[in-house]
Amino acid sequence: MAVWRVVARRGLGAVSFRSVATEAGVSPGRVQHYFESKDALVRASVALMIGGAEQLHRETTAGGSAADELWHVLSHAIPKAAESPVGTSVFYSFVAASVTDPHIARILTVAK
Repeated sequence: MAVWRVVARRGLGAVSFRSVATEAGVSPGRVQHYFESKDALVRASVALMIGGAEQLHRETTAGGSAADELWHVLSHAIPKAAESPVGTSVFYSFVAASVTDPHIARILTVAK
């Protein structure tokens, strides 16, 4: 997602309609058409990241025992972080933003 690439390369503060549009190869107006504000854009990208992680968890643990599911929850972050350091840094940027953004904090809290 274009927002994640902007965050990974330049930090959360660099996210804007223009920077995301440039990264996605579309006009800023197209991005602004779907998101009423930068905050809405960032929150949607947080929700998308968490939703993807939840889907991966469901797929990985489908048909497994409760013990398998618990093991996955407790250990999955370690190998995934090694496989995707950029994704991990973007996730932690979102965690840091949750300190001042109650909407992001709620998304992350519900996901836990």
